Amino acid sequence: MASTPLPAVHLARSLGSDQYEPGGLVCGRYRLETPIGFGGMGTVWRAHNELLDAPLALKLIRHDARWSGSSERLLNEAKAAACLRHPSIVRVFDFGMTEHDDPFIAMELLQGETLRELLDREGSLAAAQAIRCLLPILRGLHCAHARGIIHRDLKPDNIFLAHDDGGGLQPKVVDFGIAKVEGAVTPLTTRGVLLGSPSYMSPEQALGEAELDARADVWAIAVVLYESIAGHPPWEAPSCPALLRAIIDDRPPRIVGMGGVDAQLWSILQRGLAKKREDRWPSSEAFGTALAGWLCEHRIADDVTGASLRTAWLSAALSSNANRPRRRVRRWTMGVGGSVAACLAIAAVALRSGSSESASLTEDRTVTTGPIEIRALPTPAAADPVAKQEAPRPATIMASTPVVQASALPLQPTRASRPDAAGKPRARSTSTPAATVNEGKASAAPIRKGSARAMDFGF
Repeated sequence: MASTPLPAVHLARSLGSDQYEPGGLVCGRYRLETPIGFGGMGTVWRAHNELLDAPLALKLIRHDARWSGSSERLLNEAKAAACLRHPSIVRVFDFGMTEHDDPFIAMELLQGETLRELLDREGSLAAAQAIRCLLPILRGLHCAHARGIIHRDLKPDNIFLAHDDGGGLQPKVVDFGIAKVEGAVTPLTTRGVLLGSPSYMSPEQALGEAELDARADVWAIAVVLYESIAGHPPWEAPSCPALLRAIIDDRPPRIVGMGGVDAQLWSILQRGLAKKREDRWPSSEAFGTALAGWLCEHRIADDVTGASLRTAWLSAALSSNANRPRRRVRRWTMGVGGSVAACLAIAAVALRSGSSESASLTEDRTVTTGPIEIRALPTPAAADPVAKQEAPRPATIMASTPVVQASALPLQPTRASRPDAAGKPRARSTSTPAATVNEGKASAAPIRKGSARAMDFGF
């Protein structure tokens, strides 16, 4: 907590019972120095741990302000904060009872001021500055929510802007006094009992619903962000019942153009203030990611702690969608493969169906059917004066299998074979070979329809 001493009026009030005075010893080890914070239930003292020789803050419930649930409330705060390890959440070291039978909490001593004190002094903040201050708070709340802890009393008074020894700024959530711990049954969670500060209560809290979740804290942070920019909460009324009715029924006044709020940021903020929690941001992480994205679009790369927005917020959002493009690529690849296979199948069917058609002649290609022989006519002498090849041998072609000769040489069908002069080059066909030549002997083995050799995709 803050180490700034209290004003005289607060100091007199805190010492009114004369039970705790500067220099007093609590539990034989905590030496009281000076009050630094005051509330309706108790006082926060700057103290010194005599055993560890270290400063700390001691939160005491005053005897004259105790009620039936005060001890349970303070113990609940101690348990909730003690199990959390996050830079944006105040650390709790100890819990116990004083010699006057009053409960106390020992926690880290903070240097700085609350967000309420900053707003009282400045009036309002620019939208970007307010978001940069609240993003670490949203990250700390995400840690608490992951452990089943809901604060339920977030407000500028419970957000502390702490300064470290190096001059850095670290916002922290304090006062988990009415936090709801998942699975815990205490008098603090009774249906119909209002817990929290009315101006920051969600509609479900205003209705007295006992079953609250993390979206109640999302609502409260949205209200704090609204107030930080506008200088006042979204709803104000002369009485508590009128204020709760406005929270439940009325829409928040539009603040586009105020403090740098544009339509995109207003849309993000409006979703945080949705009356139905089903329409709200589902988590503090989702809310923070949207706000961090808005800052990045305005060329702001970090929060007030200096943490990178892309590292703290946007990288996790991108990695969660990393598998989706790969799945689309796989589906696209399978689609292309299927298309290629379909084209090949169509080509094969077209080849087979073409075998039942009559022979046709196109340019230099001759297609014939029937058990006849095809051979190339002699070529001019100037075609290839160097290479000397053996003359082609006649081959028997099945009538059901068309043969396509795609050579530049003219083709002429003959009824009887006749010898050719040696040294003439053979005609080369691009179709499936119908015969093999081996040392001047022709192999006339027929190619059966449907065999692998009979399927030619060359043309």
